[in-house]
Amino acid sequence: MLIRWKSGRPTPLPMPGLFLLAPDVDFAIHGINLQHALEAALIDDGMPPVRAHGVARGVIRGLKRPSLRSTPTVKAMRNFIATKMPSLMDLVEQSGPVRPWLTADHGVRTAIIEGIPWIRYYADVEDACVPAHRALIADQVNRAADLVESLDVMRPVLWPGALERMRIGVAGDSKALLARLPVLMELRLSALLSMEVDAKRCYGLPQDFSFSPVLPETDDPQEPVRRAVRLLLVSAGFDPIEKLLDGLPDRAGLDAKTVARWKRYPEQISDQYLIRIADELPSHVNGWALSFSLIAARKLRLLMQLWHPLMEYNTNKAHGNLPACVPWGHAHLSEWLSERATFWREYHAAIR
Repeated sequence: MLIRWKSGRPTPLPMPGLFLLAPDVDFAIHGINLQHALEAALIDDGMPPVRAHGVARGVIRGLKRPSLRSTPTVKAMRNFIATKMPSLMDLVEQSGPVRPWLTADHGVRTAIIEGIPWIRYYADVEDACVPAHRALIADQVNRAADLVESLDVMRPVLWPGALERMRIGVAGDSKALLARLPVLMELRLSALLSMEVDAKRCYGLPQDFSFSPVLPETDDPQEPVRRAVRLLLVSAGFDPIEKLLDGLPDRAGLDAKTVARWKRYPEQISDQYLIRIADELPSHVNGWALSFSLIAARKLRLLMQLWHPLMEYNTNKAHGNLPACVPWGHAHLSEWLSERATFWREYHAAIR
């Protein structure tokens, strides 16, 4: 299945785990090319450029391959970053608390190397699904579905008939990607709300903090990021956005035409300027809250990008009367996000 999950043409979605995307996907949704970042970090640490290119490319290829090791992608990335990428991770310490999106996925060194609850949650799920993934790779599809359904950790995730499509099979979908993708989406939403719950505990955010302000009300994948960026602009005192022309220090290259475009498409503001805007936040504004909201918005954008091809597949009559290929059978994206976000928020708060 080809999906436009990053800029450019639609490409295959790498799923090295049963319900897990390759880590370069999460970096890409934050505008970071993981292979280039790995290569640059290795060169900074003294590796010759030609060898750094080969090593980085090999790591990315390895992380995209199906693996039956325990938590293959999470552990591999954590260990690689800990041992090979100190210069890249130093960006976090240089950026300060209002810029954790620079690390692409979770924001701080301890989140990637040591693991905190919202990473451990997904790692635990992947660990539990290894036997089922092994069965799927061996073309034992029914056994794979049985194993997934027997897992306690998957019971809150699976809806009635969630794996029916996996059992039936779809022509041209030998590895059941169409059946796995909706479950993956539900798991990613669960992990996102786990991050919301733990952000309050780990970073001292107020108890009324939530990702609700960036949840979309339409099916436009850009809406969550627009909401998050507008929230940052308002909090930094740049509302209306034209105030950037007079109030933003070091605004080289910024002109009225660019600001007019950003006014219509705030999601196009580069991280370079987002950082400068964040630097202008008043001292009483909680920068962590805005940072986590932007991270959440970019993750929501990916979920919305995954939703659309599933809906197109459902409405294609050539595929027959197969079970719905969307999480919990919702016909509208915003309904699924709203209903299940509420469920997962309460679920993760209760188990902490």
